[in-house]
Amino acid sequence: MPINHARRVARHFDERSRAYAESVSTFQGDTLGLIARVAEPRPTDHVLDAGSGPGFVAHALAKSVRVAVGLDLSLEMGRAASRRARERSITGFHATVGDVQIMPLGDESIDLVVSRFAMHHCPEVEIALAEMRRVCRRGGRLIICDTAAPEVPDVARRMNEIEKTRDSSHVRNLSHSEWKALLERCGFEVDWAEQSRIVLEFYNWVERADTPASSVAELRRTFESPSADIRDAFEIIDEGDGIFFSWPVSLLRGIKPAD
Repeated sequence: MPINHARRVARHFDERSRAYAESVSTFQGDTLGLIARVAEPRPTDHVLDAGSGPGFVAHALAKSVRVAVGLDLSLEMGRAASRRARERSITGFHATVGDVQIMPLGDESIDLVVSRFAMHHCPEVEIALAEMRRVCRRGGRLIICDTAAPEVPDVARRMNEIEKTRDSSHVRNLSHSEWKALLERCGFEVDWAEQSRIVLEFYNWVERADTPASSVAELRRTFESPSADIRDAFEIIDEGDGIFFSWPVSLLRGIKPAD
């Protein structure tokens, strides 16, 4: 990852580690349970949670595997993940600081690689996936779960503009079809793919990212008076006390060929 962007991402999440660790929308909902089922964790597995943040995925899997490692650019996120594991008596979890594009792990040392809601911060996704393939054992599994852009290019472009206005560390949400094609191009056999949505509340969403006031005002105008295609694509509902909307989510499993 380019040094300037890596520093920006690390600083952004260092400063907001507590907010993300306490975020309801980050760890509740269907994605954690679905990941646990699709990942098929085994007692002998070494698991890598790539871009682990507060460690929600690694913690959810740790009880079913030998060891779960949380890798994140942010030192404070790693500390939050370790603290949360101690508070919940989660054993077999270890946090480490590192870049998903240059991972400090040996070749074929991991049975299961998971990345949840992290890859849209990565400027070179294909490089990160190549690293994930490198560390994954033959026959091992990769699970990608990330907010996804709609398949309509103009709506996808608008979604990414909105995300960047809210959080300058955002790079790009890929569409579901882009994710599938990219995993296959990087040498994974995609044997499972599903789309869902995550419901967000506007004020919690911008508060968690500590979005500047001027950008909050700009985003509020967008969500309060959306064009018809944006309103329908993001299911925007203004309920007076809050503005609710939803982002598409892609979840895919890739298998590294055994031969």
